[in-house]
Amino acid sequence: MDATVAGFFDKGADQAYSTLYRLDHGPRIRALLDRYDLVNQLKGKRVVDVGGGQGFLGEMLDPSTDYWVIDGAHVPESKRLCKGTWKVADLDHDSFGANAEWAAGTDAAFFLETVEHLQSPYHAVVQLKELVKKDGFIYISTPTETVWHNTPYPSLFWPPQSFVQWLGQMALQVVDFYTYEPKERGWPAYQYACINRDWVHAQMLYPKQESKFVGKKPHEYANL
Repeated sequence: MDATVAGFFDKGADQAYSTLYRLDHGPRIRALLDRYDLVNQLKGKRVVDVGGGQGFLGEMLDPSTDYWVIDGAHVPESKRLCKGTWKVADLDHDSFGANAEWAAGTDAAFFLETVEHLQSPYHAVVQLKELVKKDGFIYISTPTETVWHNTPYPSLFWPPQSFVQWLGQMALQVVDFYTYEPKERGWPAYQYACINRDWVHAQMLYPKQESKFVGKKPHEYANL
């Protein structure tokens, strides 16, 4: 992913891009924040926005929120939309979660309209899981199957029941789900609110055959 987006914000993210992004994505992000009263709930807490770009989410949060962005492209300070900390990571390959001591105790993470762009979505979600404290929240959104999207693995995300099962294999418990339907601009999206459970709660599709994997992280499979 880093190869496709490196330097994007240096070269292409002008004011017109920011304006269009707000029009197309802003109402959906606002609806997510309002549904869970997140502006108030996340005051003074640490939040990580994976694939957050210029920080469109962060500019909607309370200024007291400890806001971090992890993105595949470098975002110059002049193009950041809010107060926060930006880090560059290849979401498909880097250990941006497992080795991120700075992120210990992250209360919530957002993964909005990003996972469908990745070549290694499983890797990215596992790293995302490592960022968030136990029983913290992870909010994920994907475009619906009615939207043409350049995604490498469309069958992974649709139907939503399949995606919920996939998240369950990483012990991410979906506690709320809804479909966002735009009123004017933008496009429909599936929205998932997940609790980050311990790995022992990972749900296997065939527990009798795969029970030996329960409670182990992916890098431990080779030792079985």
